[in-house]
Amino acid sequence: MSTLEDLRREIDGIDDAILDLLARRVDIGHRVAVAKGPDGGPKLRPGREAQVLRRLAARDDGRLGAATLVRFWREILSANLAQQTEFSAGVWAPEPDASVFDLARDHCGSSFPPERKASAKTLISEAGSGAVDIAVLPGLDGEGAWRWWPWLVDTTEEQNPPRIIARLPFSTPGSPEGFVVSTIPSEASGDDISVFALDESAGLHEGRVLDTDPSSGRRLVAVGGYCPERADHVGWHWLGAYASPLAA
Repeated sequence: MSTLEDLRREIDGIDDAILDLLARRVDIGHRVAVAKGPDGGPKLRPGREAQVLRRLAARDDGRLGAATLVRFWREILSANLAQQTEFSAGVWAPEPDASVFDLARDHCGSSFPPERKASAKTLISEAGSGAVDIAVLPGLDGEGAWRWWPWLVDTTEEQNPPRIIARLPFSTPGSPEGFVVSTIPSEASGDDISVFALDESAGLHEGRVLDTDPSSGRRLVAVGGYCPERADHVGWHWLGAYASPLAA
C-alpha cells in the first residue's frame, strides 16, 4: 500500500510532467508564429479554439467538467498567444453588474487582462480602429442601454468592420453571457450560430428573433450554421458568428 509520502511524490512527478508539457506547447506556439511570418494570418483562430476545446471535452470522463476544462485551457491558449504576438482586450461591463468583466477576464487569461471601457459605442469603435484587438460586451438581448448591436450595423459598409467572433462562456449556454467583437475574422467551427440584423422591411426567411431595435425597427436574428452568404438577402446585415457552447 502506498504511503502518504509516496502519493505526494507521485503528485510532484505528475506536476513536473505537466509543466514540461506546457512549456513544450508554448515553445511550439512560438515556432508556429515564426513559421507564419509577419503576414501569417489572424492573431486569433476562434473556430480552431472551439474545435480544440470540444475535442478535449469529449475526452473528459467527468472528473474535470466542462467549466474547469475550458478555464484551464483558456490560460494555456492565452500563454500560447503571448508567445506569438502583442494583444489587447477591452470590456464594457455596465454597473453594477460585474459578470461581463469576469467572463472577459476568464476568456483572456492572465496574459491579457482586459481594460474597462466607458461605453459600448466607444469600445466597438476601438475594436474597429484596432485600438483593441477584441471587445467583450454583454449579452445580445437588448434591454435599452445594453442594446449595443445596432452600432455593429453602422459599420457594415466599412472595409474591415468589427464583428462577433465568439460567445462567452464557451462551457455553458446559460446566463450571464457575453460576446467577443473584433475585426479578426470569425470562422466556422463545425457547430455555429450566425447573427444578422434585418431591416424593418426585410423578409425573415429563417432564424430566431432575439431583439428589436425600437429606433430603427431592425430585428436581431440568430441563424443556425456559419452562413455569411445569407447577407445576400435584401436588408440582411451580417454581424458575425460564434461557435455554439459545449453544453448546447
